[in-house]
Amino acid sequence: MVITKEIAAQLGLTEVQADTINNMFAFVKFKTISELQEASDPFNGYFPIDKGGGELEKIKASVFYQIIGNVAKPISPSDPAPTTIGWYKPQITSNLDKPSDPNSTADYGEKYPNAGNLRAKSGYDTLFYFSGTNWKKTETKFPGDSAKKVFDPTNDNDPATMKATSGRYDKLLEANKGFLNQNTSEPIDKIVLTTSNAVYGGKFLLANGGIFTNVEYPFLGVITDYPVGNSTTLRVKNIFNTQPGNQYAAVLAKKQNGAVTVLLPWTDPFVEGERIYDVSEYSTVSIQVRNDKPFPTIELLTYPKETIDIRQFIEEREVKDTFTYYLEDFGAERLNPNNPDAGKDCTQAFRDCISAIFADENIRYARIILKGMYRLGGEMIQDGNLWSQINFPTIQYSTTMKIKNIAIEGIFQPVWEEQGIIEMPVSYNACGFYSSLYNQPTANRFNCVLNLGRGKVGSTFGEFNNINCWMDNVMVICRSHDESGNPVSNTMSGIFAGNNTNFNFGKICCRTSVPVVKSVEPNSTTVGLFLPKANNHASIVGNYARCMGFGTGLYATEHAQINIFVGVGNVVGIYCQHFYPITINTITLECNKKPILLDKNAYLNAWVYQGERVNDSSKWYANTKDFYQESGLSKVNIGQFIVHNEGGVAVEGLWDPGVSMKIMSDEWGRSFQPLPVWSALPSNPVKGLSGIFNDENYIYVNGWKKSTLTSI
Repeated sequence: MVITKEIAAQLGLTEVQADTINNMFAFVKFKTISELQEASDPFNGYFPIDKGGGELEKIKASVFYQIIGNVAKPISPSDPAPTTIGWYKPQITSNLDKPSDPNSTADYGEKYPNAGNLRAKSGYDTLFYFSGTNWKKTETKFPGDSAKKVFDPTNDNDPATMKATSGRYDKLLEANKGFLNQNTSEPIDKIVLTTSNAVYGGKFLLANGGIFTNVEYPFLGVITDYPVGNSTTLRVKNIFNTQPGNQYAAVLAKKQNGAVTVLLPWTDPFVEGERIYDVSEYSTVSIQVRNDKPFPTIELLTYPKETIDIRQFIEEREVKDTFTYYLEDFGAERLNPNNPDAGKDCTQAFRDCISAIFADENIRYARIILKGMYRLGGEMIQDGNLWSQINFPTIQYSTTMKIKNIAIEGIFQPVWEEQGIIEMPVSYNACGFYSSLYNQPTANRFNCVLNLGRGKVGSTFGEFNNINCWMDNVMVICRSHDESGNPVSNTMSGIFAGNNTNFNFGKICCRTSVPVVKSVEPNSTTVGLFLPKANNHASIVGNYARCMGFGTGLYATEHAQINIFVGVGNVVGIYCQHFYPITINTITLECNKKPILLDKNAYLNAWVYQGERVNDSSKWYANTKDFYQESGLSKVNIGQFIVHNEGGVAVEGLWDPGVSMKIMSDEWGRSFQPLPVWSALPSNPVKGLSGIFNDENYIYVNGWKKSTLTSI
């Protein structure tokens, strides 16, 4: 519409005023209804809204239809024909009578005989309007879904609705789902939420957990942050969503830390049927509701906790190889630390536990959990010249053998005694075993508390047992007192792992039952910890070992790698067997008659050696040197060499002539490396070359000269 000169004259407007008004409304093209074209996409158009006072505003058509859809009365094909003027929302849609020709204009969809035979198509937002005499409809197609309907693993660009082809169906997912949803029992508690739990007045539930209010929709309400409590399941039925857009939610849950999870988003615009959600990990739930419709079903359910037989569960899934054992399950009882000799004899219980592990060859990994100290008073079992209270079976070597992996673990760490003081009491507050046997025969036999297996005799690799053993927080106490508490010579060894293919440990303590200085000299045949013997290619890795009151504290062999070893009150602190290097990061030895005894061709490496020189010959553990050579020659490399006497005064280190000793530094900052022995002075020397010729030291500095250098 344009204000012409004639109209301007009638309105009393000047020509300039008429032009100004025409320019202001130039974007509005006034036409009669008959002149307008039909909108091809009304969903994205606008409707004018009279705000009052002559002011107009626009509203997007998609929002307008959504509002009408929310207030429209629901109608189904089987309902009686309405008589009230107004909008109606078809509840059932379909593609009934859809023509095969995509260019056909024939209408199709679910037929509503009670609404003038109008049809409602699937994939369309449809509204019916009844004027009192005639029916009309408006429909807008939902936005198209461009996602592929079948998942293509080779396509990294296009989205898919993740419908798997039959060839990509994962049965394990269904099996896991079945296990997780296996609870079919009746709930022991049920909380039903009603309209009284909601707050109305145009409340919209936002996807971030917040609330948006628009009072123009008073029928909308929200159940906000309802506590889940002990409930594990949320069951909802006929929940209605109210707003399109990713910013809205129908059902959401919050965790204790405030994290929000949308359980039912806006993409389910009119949810019919039942939905069940696991809310066991959440603290509250929030739900969008409305009071102009029948109130939905909202229930918080608590199911009983079912006891699952883990062993049966594993067996059913063919994973029967890993089990945890407690000695209490076999009749064992922890001893009273204040009266250990009165404790129950748990020898048979421990033997029964071992038998259970070895009864089934499919059990590959077994953990024996120790809750305290257990007394072993049972008689010894003979296995050749090995006698033990607990004897692990032997897995013979073969190409088809099934190796056992056994862990013995205490549930807490004992307080390790770090010095051999006369008055220091023996603590039984630990996890492990106390052997109450003593005065056992020692002729032609080796007695021990734990024998981890004899091994195969005559094997290509020597004797060994195919058991991999791990120990941590384990203490073994061997008895060295009689019924009256008087010291006796200990005749029991602690742990024998001499034939194992692998022996690794965290913290181990093997000791006797009386303080060091009060005891008599231990029997020379006993060993605190006997590692796998040479030439069986074992793996030996340990963190901390302590042995007190044995003939030999640590029998070190093979390729032993130990972080810390402490030996107190032993005849021999460490015995180093031949051939392969033994590496111990830190060695601390006190009150040992022979701190370290070396076999022929032994090879010992230590970063720190700390020994004690005991010159008092009245004491059975008196010593005159630090390293003793049993026979032949050996090599020792020490980083820090520290030796004190009983008063704590530093003294020089001493060793047998057969020990080839290298020391980086002693307490005086000196280093030592043995000189080569020559039958003749080298003919082509370099400056600084030194050695021994004719029992005298020589050094080459501008010619050969006798040296006055001395070793520590």
